[in-house]
Amino acid sequence: MISTLTTREVNAIRKFYRLRPQADANQRFRLFEKVLNDPELSDMEAASFLQKNVGDSAFSMVKRRLKDDIIKVLVWEQRHSKFRSKYFKSRFECRLLIAEAEILSSRGANLLAIEHLYKAKRLAEQFELTNELVIINEQLIPLVATREGLQTYSRIAQESLGQFKLIQDKFKAQDYLRQLTIPNLFQANKEFNYKIQAEEASRELRKLSEETSSVEIRFWYLRSEVFYNHLRKDYTSAFQFAQDFLELVKTSPVVYSIDNMGGANMQLGMISIYRGEYESAALFANTAREYFTKGSVNFVNASDALFLSFFYRGLYDEAIVLLDEMKKNRNITRNHMLRSKWNFYDAQLHFRMGKYAESLSILQQQTDLFSDKSGWRIGIKILEMMCIVELGNDDWLDFRIETFRKLLSDLRKENIFRPKLIHQLFRFYIKSGYDWKNAIRLSGKHLTLLQEGTGENSWDPLGYEMTRFDSWLSGRLNGSSRSV
Repeated sequence: MISTLTTREVNAIRKFYRLRPQADANQRFRLFEKVLNDPELSDMEAASFLQKNVGDSAFSMVKRRLKDDIIKVLVWEQRHSKFRSKYFKSRFECRLLIAEAEILSSRGANLLAIEHLYKAKRLAEQFELTNELVIINEQLIPLVATREGLQTYSRIAQESLGQFKLIQDKFKAQDYLRQLTIPNLFQANKEFNYKIQAEEASRELRKLSEETSSVEIRFWYLRSEVFYNHLRKDYTSAFQFAQDFLELVKTSPVVYSIDNMGGANMQLGMISIYRGEYESAALFANTAREYFTKGSVNFVNASDALFLSFFYRGLYDEAIVLLDEMKKNRNITRNHMLRSKWNFYDAQLHFRMGKYAESLSILQQQTDLFSDKSGWRIGIKILEMMCIVELGNDDWLDFRIETFRKLLSDLRKENIFRPKLIHQLFRFYIKSGYDWKNAIRLSGKHLTLLQEGTGENSWDPLGYEMTRFDSWLSGRLNGSSRSV
């Protein structure tokens, strides 16, 4: 928790403890400063620092109370700076007003309680806080309806019934969105065998969006359409829905947030890459980076899109500058897989610049990606064999081709149609005596299928085959040693 604190929050916690000179508070403050200066501090080291034993209840109490103090400062004293969205800030304030109204009502201050509830209700209506509106109406019934009579009660009760219906619709909408997205989260690089279910979920979400005036449901509907059209590779429709999504986020306080603005621009950047519009992709990705906190996971993802927009346009100097920046990013330096992925980008960049020995050297150091059978490991193997060919070390290929075959044979559900075609082409290359023209003649339509890139053989510009194998091979067949 301490490692997530900003400088402002650290100063607020220090001020909190300076106002509490008690001995037990001083122990918590000392532990706070110790952890702040040594984030890798172990329990045993912390206990020794406080002259306690690690198993003592007194040591556990100090840790627990320190955690409670930090949360207290963040929630109560720093709450106005905690929210990157008016929606979440308003929801917090609304819930606080509801809690205050309950306290006031229990003390008999009913007029003040009613005033707090109506203030909360205005916030809830402005930001479509459906759950909070139900609670507010529930509290207003005994305070207001019982005094004003049946007409007031009927009006509030009808409002609540409408809110209950909307809660149900919102739950359905989120469920349909999850039906679209969750299978893909757990099936990276696998065949999309749920397109029929995805189409049905998208259709039901559209129906809900049309039947209600809920901004949140429209928000989820547009997200689902972006995802669904991406799934069926209709990038024109996906781009249009992503633009509508961005416009909704811009204009509605219910869904506007810095993170949503960043996410909407990042979506447009990634879709632009699939559309081959790399200059537009760079603009959207740069805008997304400006919204995201530097060093956050979303910032890294937006930087992925920016790097690829440079890479595919041949802007290698810009790509190198970005690569150097991202290799210093805290999320990347601490995450072995992310670090290896950006090193893979580095290897791809060296390859495109004709530095094949350097590219091969970088690839052979990415041991973390070797365990990722479903994606990046395939990319490493393909690029490694391309480097070997470029370096003229064809006699190294036999062993690599066999290990590549074993890797592909272990993958049962993933979409590996392109890698299988590439494997066959390398086999024919060896069989033909390391002559690509003879290999193409022996292999039949393998290269043509890769070039057409339709259906199961489609090329993914955000995937592991950053340098298209068919483009590289076509270049060699045309007498060019530089990959394209």
